[in-house]
Amino acid sequence: MSKLFLLTQEENSGYGTFDSVVVCAETADDALIMRPGGEKSFETAVFTCGSWATKAENVTVKYLGEAEPDIEVNSVVCSSFNAG
Repeated sequence: MSKLFLLTQEENSGYGTFDSVVVCAETADDALIMRPGGEKSFETAVFTCGSWATKAENVTVKYLGEAEPDIEVNSVVCSSFNAG
């Protein structure tokens, strides 16, 4: 069954940045490489460049619980964006 994870970062803050995102993934490692724009890799993410952590080690992952079956695996459920 898929799980929900809260990802947070403090590397980039202020206007035009994401501070957190909830994702649906099978494992914490799968969740860790996800980004608020839906990309699944730190290397290929362009949309969120400068608005999210640049390295996986700068992201904190917290397990929230089991996901409902209708939530797509490897998807962004909700994100927090600090608009300017």
